[in-house]
Amino acid sequence: MVNFFKKEKPFQGFNGFGGGAASLATVSGGPGKATGGEITISGGKSIHTFTSSGDFVALQSLTCHYLVIGGGAGGGADGGGGGGAGCFRENPSHPFPATTYPITIGSGGAAATPTTPVRRGSDGGTTTTPFSTAPGGGGGGGGGPSERTKANPGVNWPSVPGVDGTGSGGGGYANASAPTSNNNLGGNGQTQPTGGYTPTGGRGNPGGNGGGGTLLHPSGATDDCGAYSIGGGGGGAGSAGSNSSCPTSQAGNGGNGYPSSITGSSVLYCGGGGGCGGYPNPTTGGTRGAGGPGGGGDGAPGISPDAGPNSGTDGADATSYGSGGGGGSYTGSSKGGSGSGGIVIISYPN
Repeated sequence: MVNFFKKEKPFQGFNGFGGGAASLATVSGGPGKATGGEITISGGKSIHTFTSSGDFVALQSLTCHYLVIGGGAGGGADGGGGGGAGCFRENPSHPFPATTYPITIGSGGAAATPTTPVRRGSDGGTTTTPFSTAPGGGGGGGGGPSERTKANPGVNWPSVPGVDGTGSGGGGYANASAPTSNNNLGGNGQTQPTGGYTPTGGRGNPGGNGGGGTLLHPSGATDDCGAYSIGGGGGGAGSAGSNSSCPTSQAGNGGNGYPSSITGSSVLYCGGGGGCGGYPNPTTGGTRGAGGPGGGGDGAPGISPDAGPNSGTDGADATSYGSGGGGGSYTGSSKGGSGSGGIVIISYPN
């Protein structure tokens, strides 16, 4: 069906941050059924997309498909782990009585910088609606030898598995675990319930462990990386972030995102950020962690052991909704990547 809505401001498209849509937020979708957000008509459905806060107004009783995503977290700086993805929540059939539904979109977490006392990335913001809530992701750990800060768990952790949901945990920082044993473990995320997630339960996963130093802790911190340091991957909605692998000098990849077809085609959201590459290995640094599919930012590459600053050592920003930023390399001039904001999509038959 042809969309007769006139063009308004462009919005971030369904396949990342570059698309646009023709719509008018003050007119209704379908034959006068609802207002609010950026409205498109596709495949016999009206689709309302919110990338900033606003009201969804059902003008009559509807049964809708909704997707609610929390903000992704920022990556850590100066030896950073990747940021955790925001929570992913979807319901293919939910009643919407005729009323107004206020929607608040969770912001993306700020990247950590090497000049702040805390080198951990900021948590992602929580997306709230009257019908569902999606917590933000946990910030990636970070910090050099004297400023090490543990990765955060996903926002709202712990929660009822498969019901309330959490954001995904941040990846562990890249250096040796200190001042507390196991401090470079990844942040906690929701434990997948036995039998899998419920259809409407929130999805979030733990971040991966970082490594550095010379010790191996019994509980699993990868403190056996010798002279170099590599970060853990942030958790994604589809899978946990990967641990750093000291024998291969490989930083942790971000966890996978999770797909939704609410717009008519399958799109991945909520990828975790990749961990930073090593310093040194022994002269060129370890391999960065890739951002998780679905928009996670790549970790910064490993660097050579000469005195900083070194170019190209920042973690990459997230590239799609609800995803975590990459971790910055172990150098006094690096910063993490920023997480991306959340999104709400509501669709119903015309």
